[in-house]
Amino acid sequence: MPASAAPDLAASRAPSLAVADLVVQRREGPGPARLILDHVSLAVAPGTVVGIAGPSGAGKTTLLHVIAGLLRPDGGSVHWDGGELGALSEAARDRWRRDNVGLVFQDFQLLPELSVIENILLPIRFDHWGTPRAKRDGAALLAARVGLDQRTARAGSLSRGEQQRLAIARALMRRPRLILADEPTASLDAENGARIGDLLIECARENEASLLLVSHDEALLARAAQRYRLADGKLLGERTR
Repeated sequence: MPASAAPDLAASRAPSLAVADLVVQRREGPGPARLILDHVSLAVAPGTVVGIAGPSGAGKTTLLHVIAGLLRPDGGSVHWDGGELGALSEAARDRWRRDNVGLVFQDFQLLPELSVIENILLPIRFDHWGTPRAKRDGAALLAARVGLDQRTARAGSLSRGEQQRLAIARALMRRPRLILADEPTASLDAENGARIGDLLIECARENEASLLLVSHDEALLARAAQRYRLADGKLLGERTR
């Protein structure tokens, strides 16, 4: 099907996510390709919190990047509200991601020269020439919810834990319907980790968003309604509560 005929993936108020038989291979040198994801399938209903554990290098970040449309798989598909991401052009996938997905990267991807508030506001810059007061107030509220002083001059002056909290606030700015959080508490102490877990789950509930947590944090994973382990390229086990 041509990209122009693909369905509007942002049309539904509460879409669901379906991952089917994802395969990702990586070639490192002259030898055979290494299988990173081996026919991974996953279904996530709106408002569901999913936790994914697994050893470092197991492909957890790769899985999130494929779901977000940042990486094309070698096989399989990702569907959002029944429409396939692979049917979209790169520009259309970028728009879909901007409109629907809140991404928390392990390396944060902040702009160090910008302030806390300006970093949080980055996701809405595509929508407005200026910054509506309501959006700036919303950014200030998110800064407070993650325990940051919005008057901090530059993101580059923050500690790593503060930068992680800032990255999470930015990911939530557009009230996304799909939140993909890659080790969201890795740089936080137990108290702030619990606080961030509360915020992610509260925001998912408020917006009927699907939340996928990749983490080694057992306290955070224990709060997931569905829990999986990714090992040797396969998604194993499930606990539903």
